[in-house]
Amino acid sequence: MPVNFCRHNIEEAQRGDDKEGGYFLSEKTDGVRYFMVFTGDTVVLVDRTMTGKQITPPNGSEEEPMKSVIPLIRPGTVFDGEVVMHRKLRRPLFIVFDVLCCSPTEPILHLPFRTRLKHLKSATFRTASAKKDMFATREAELRDPANVLPLVRKNFVRRTGLDGLLSKVIEEKSVRSYRNGDAHYHLTDGIIFQPDSPYVCGTDKKLLKWKYLDTVTIDVEILPPNPYNNHNNGADDDEDVLDVGVLGEEGTMVNMTRFIHLPQSELRRLEADRHESKAKIAEVGLDPTTGEWYYLTMRPDKIAPNHISTVLGSLLELAESLNTDELRYRMSVPKGTRDTYRKDIRKMQKQLLEHQRDSLSRSSKK
Repeated sequence: MPVNFCRHNIEEAQRGDDKEGGYFLSEKTDGVRYFMVFTGDTVVLVDRTMTGKQITPPNGSEEEPMKSVIPLIRPGTVFDGEVVMHRKLRRPLFIVFDVLCCSPTEPILHLPFRTRLKHLKSATFRTASAKKDMFATREAELRDPANVLPLVRKNFVRRTGLDGLLSKVIEEKSVRSYRNGDAHYHLTDGIIFQPDSPYVCGTDKKLLKWKYLDTVTIDVEILPPNPYNNHNNGADDDEDVLDVGVLGEEGTMVNMTRFIHLPQSELRRLEADRHESKAKIAEVGLDPTTGEWYYLTMRPDKIAPNHISTVLGSLLELAESLNTDELRYRMSVPKGTRDTYRKDIRKMQKQLLEHQRDSLSRSSKK
C-alpha cells in the first residue's frame, strides 16, 4: 500500500537515475485491488483481507471462466493488480502491475522492481506449451466472450515521461479516464511512484501516490448525535451538526465534529443517501480554494473510517495543493538540470502584477 506524495518527495523523485534506482511512474488505476493466483486448475482472486474467491462463470455456466488463460501461465504464478471496468466495452479487466511469483518455487518479490517489470514484459511465467500471448491488447481479444476477465499489462514510464503519461488522461462528465490503445480505457485518480526496490507487504513508505486534489477524500464514521457538539461548534440550536469520527490508536474513536462541518445543502444530500443505504461511513472532501467541506457518497462497502494518520496525510496533501501543472513541470526537469519552478513562478507573479498595474494606469488616464 502506498503513502501520500508530498513536496519533499519531489527532489527524491528527480534524483532518480534512469539506469538504476529511481522511480517508475504509472497512472493510479481506480479499481479494486487483488492478488491473482494461478493454481493450474483455476484462478483465485485474493482481496486486501487475504480472503480468496474464484471468478464467477457467466450465465450460470459450470465451465472454468479462465480456461483460455490458465494453460498459458505456470501454476504458482502470482500477479498484483486491479479489476477495472473498460469504459467502452463495459466489461471488467484485470490490470497487472506486478509479478510476485513465476512458479511455486520461483518467488521474485525480493528482486528490485525493474527486474520484476522485465518478468512482466517478457512473461517468464509462460508455460512451455503456450503458443500465444496471455495479455490482451486488441479490441477483438478484449471482447472475446471466452475470456471472462482479460489480462492487461499496466504501462510504466520513467520520471521525465510523466507529461506524456498524463496527456493520455481525459476528462469526461466530471470523471477522469486513462485512455491508451484498445486495452486501456478506465477510471484513474492520480499517479503512482513505484520505487525500484523489493516488494513490500503492507504499507511501503517508498511507494508513493499522488492524487488529483478533488479526489483527496476522507472516510468518516457518522456518530450518534451529541448536543454538546452543537454548543462547542457555536451552532444555533436549530442548526444540524453532523457528528463524525475517525479511527485512533488501538481502535479508539477520534471525534472530528469540530473540524469537519458540512454546509446544510450537503448535509441534506448525505442524510438522504444515508437513509437509503443504511451505511454509517461517509466519504467527504475539502476544497482547498474555498475551505468548504463537501459530501461525496456513502460507503456501504466499508465497515470502518480512515485512521487518523491517513486523515492527517490527506489534509497535508490538500494544504500543499500540489496540482497537476506543477507536478508535470517539475517531473519534466531533465536529469542534472536545476529545478527553477519556484523562481519561475515568482517571476511570473511579478510580471502579472506589473501587467495589472499597467492596465490600471492606462484605465485611469482615459
